[in-house]
Amino acid sequence: MNDNDSIRNIKNRLLKIIFIVFLSFLGSLFLGQFFFKGNIFDLFSIVIRRALAFKDPTSYVYHRYYEMLTALRASIKNPLWGIGLGGEYFSPSEVDRGEWVWTHFTHNNYVQIMLRTGFLGIGIFLAIWIGFFYHGLRIYSRLNDPKLKALTLGFLATFISASVTSLTSPLFTHYAIAPWLGIIMGLVFIIDRLETKLNCL
Repeated sequence: MNDNDSIRNIKNRLLKIIFIVFLSFLGSLFLGQFFFKGNIFDLFSIVIRRALAFKDPTSYVYHRYYEMLTALRASIKNPLWGIGLGGEYFSPSEVDRGEWVWTHFTHNNYVQIMLRTGFLGIGIFLAIWIGFFYHGLRIYSRLNDPKLKALTLGFLATFISASVTSLTSPLFTHYAIAPWLGIIMGLVFIIDRLETKLNCL
């Protein structure tokens, strides 16, 4: 087997892995649509309506703002370790507006991590986040293969969009989404190893 065949085999393996991941991701989206009982355009319209209703005291966005504030206060009362993974805090009810209830959930992912694990936990999380993005950009900048470069950019863009979405939805700790984000992180480093092997041939 010559060098060109080796390069072709390595690329084909990577593309097969990415194709399987992509199909699995599409499957999870279709499964989500099944449970949602609507279509993707309904989801977009809901997001837009919620964003425009920030100042409405009866809106979900308004509620989540005060939910975040009460969760932050609970975090400050337990700064080092947080309230624990099963702990509860006193927060405005999302169902019965005007009522206050004990709950264990908050929509802001970063506040949720700090609430559960304290400043220690959110510090470790942010260190991993910054480390991945820093190394991801370095990997992207030194890649030579245009296809691998495009894949890496797409993975980094997906990671950033998930980070922004996590301000109002806990993607990094969601049981159905967090594994995909972990796979994306892993694939970026796999691409880096692949490029290194290709350069050595």
